[in-house]
Amino acid sequence: MKDKETFIDQFFNRELNQEELVEFKNRLNSDADFRAEVQFRKNLQKAVAQKEETEQIEKTATIKKLKSLQNELGTNKNVVDKPQAKVRNLGRWLTAVAAVGALLLIAYLGFRDTSSNGQNLTADFYNNNYTPYEADITLKSIPSNSLIAELDNAYKNKDYTASIDLADSVLKELPNDAEILLIKGICLMEKGKPNKGIAVFKSISNELYQDEANWYIAMAYLKQNKIEEAKPYLQKIKGAKYLKKIENLN
Repeated sequence: MKDKETFIDQFFNRELNQEELVEFKNRLNSDADFRAEVQFRKNLQKAVAQKEETEQIEKTATIKKLKSLQNELGTNKNVVDKPQAKVRNLGRWLTAVAAVGALLLIAYLGFRDTSSNGQNLTADFYNNNYTPYEADITLKSIPSNSLIAELDNAYKNKDYTASIDLADSVLKELPNDAEILLIKGICLMEKGKPNKGIAVFKSISNELYQDEANWYIAMAYLKQNKIEEAKPYLQKIKGAKYLKKIENLN
């Protein structure tokens, strides 16, 4: 039998053959420590990917804004030899330097309050951007593994009523599991109960899933055309996955 670290490395590197995949699944079902390590690796990969994507989108946004500023200054610059004109030009360039610093700060924060003005952020944003959370719960560590399988099947088949009941059962064993809470919140939204969904999303405490929680809280508010309530939650988002969608508001 392969040692745990090697076996898990090969799984995430997609190096296992069919026979080894069966053995891997058996160990997931029978070895709690093995399941916990797999789940830890999965969460770690998610965190690293989010960080890399966020850094890239911040870099792209900075370059885009600086080019825009450069073009604007180039268009408006009038070269005049008079001393007064030079003073005015100096003041303008000092202002530009300050603006560049401000733009760098804006790019780092990732999302400006002005990008969510009432003219751009509407219920249409919900229609154009909302999709249910894509869950991956098959590796969860829980004594009643059959519940996980049933929930996974019901949710993927859009049986939201059954999914809510199954999620409640799973949450008795895993009360703080972020993905199960996300599934329950989405199901409540799909059943026309966005406020109950919001309450579930707000209960998520896992830092790795804060972007998802804030995104779906905002979506639930937008579904009800509550634009002002949605803004603060969009502004909290840091990860590239959702920042790419928010960029469309600029």
